[in-house]
Amino acid sequence: MNTTVRIFKTLVVFLAVFGVLGFAQEKPKTLLEIGIDYYKSGKYLEAIDAFKELIRTSIIEKDLFLAYVYLGYTHFSLQEMENAKAQVEKAVEINPDYYLSEDEFVAEFVAFYKKAKEGLVGIGFFESNPPQANIILDGKNIGLTPMKKELLTKTYLLRMVKWGYTPYEMELEIKKMELSNFKIDLSKERNWKTLIRSSIVFIALSYLLKSI
Repeated sequence: MNTTVRIFKTLVVFLAVFGVLGFAQEKPKTLLEIGIDYYKSGKYLEAIDAFKELIRTSIIEKDLFLAYVYLGYTHFSLQEMENAKAQVEKAVEINPDYYLSEDEFVAEFVAFYKKAKEGLVGIGFFESNPPQANIILDGKNIGLTPMKKELLTKTYLLRMVKWGYTPYEMELEIKKMELSNFKIDLSKERNWKTLIRSSIVFIALSYLLKSI
């Protein structure tokens, strides 16, 4: 066996062994997973500490939302209802359009979450003529018309933007437990100046969506 063949076989064995070891290593658990494991083990105080640490250190919206949900769930299991409600409300403020599943949480907590949420949100139904206009609330694009969405009860600045049409802007109010309809008739751009303005807004919006 010549030297080249020996080196090749040694390299193959080396890669195979370390490849197997690499796949065998478990991915480190996140703080959320650690907290959920503590909860399922009945270690509620440890779970609370894990969820609070996640809230303190994370800047990811989804992680913060789930941390508040599970923190509320843990307090709910401890029959600490005021604390549970406070955490649930913080979760709703982050994502008012989220529904809990009874596959993941007990039915009693799902009902508790829903009731707490009802005190904070209303529903906005957005339409435009023509459809498929971008809906921008307080500078955040939430999608295209037509759309029905649960939102926190407050006053928003609404902008609707569609290529070839004059951007529309208005203030709107979402009221608790109410369905508010907003149907906007967009006007076509009438000259090259407004068309350029609409194009710039559309291009900037497209770039922003790609960067999210």
